[in-house]
Amino acid sequence: MYGSVADYGAGFAFSAGAKTDMPETLSMRFLVEFHRMHPQAADIDSYNFIQLCLLAGYSMKPHPELTFTPMAGAGYLAHHLKNRTDHAHSLYLDPHVCLYLDIARRIGNDVSLFALPGTVLFFEKDGRFAYLNIQAGVRKNFNTRL
Repeated sequence: MYGSVADYGAGFAFSAGAKTDMPETLSMRFLVEFHRMHPQAADIDSYNFIQLCLLAGYSMKPHPELTFTPMAGAGYLAHHLKNRTDHAHSLYLDPHVCLYLDIARRIGNDVSLFALPGTVLFFEKDGRFAYLNIQAGVRKNFNTRL
């Protein structure tokens, strides 16, 4: 069970999305994350996973420079483990649901600093597990009209 395999990790994320032109907007995003985890289990040599998620939310602007976007989504987690003793590789897919709050502060034209705290609940055949996910970084928006 992967809920007891790792205690912390780090990685990177990419997202692409669209939103409407209203001041308070509907937002949809596709999120891809890669995480390299620190394994706790004695026979696990490496543990990586990829999160694929489709998110929907509603953006609010309490201030012209600040945006809050609560989002909910669902997708799959792909777990990849390598066993230390026999070097066997295992790959598993688990469905998940997630809740995030995107907090962004604009620092320039189409550039903002953001924090994305959230929680992810994933389902294995033996149970349900959750983890906290906190992202922070710089976002560049590419505005295009379709």
